[in-house]
Amino acid sequence: MAVAPAAPRAIELQVRLVEEPYLLRTHGDAYAAYCAKEGRFLPGVGTGDPPRSP
Repeated sequence: MAVAPAAPRAIELQVRLVEEPYLLRTHGDAYAAYCAKEGRFLPGVGTGDPPRSP
């Protein structure tokens, strides 16, 4: 049961460290603009935090 509290953090790290850099490399400025407009996990929540290029 100790895994359950760590799961959301693990998913967030996967998104920030693996998926977002890949999407930024692949789609460039279009993805950065999308991230500035949309939230990371919920639309409109956490906007304005564009991913950083590696």
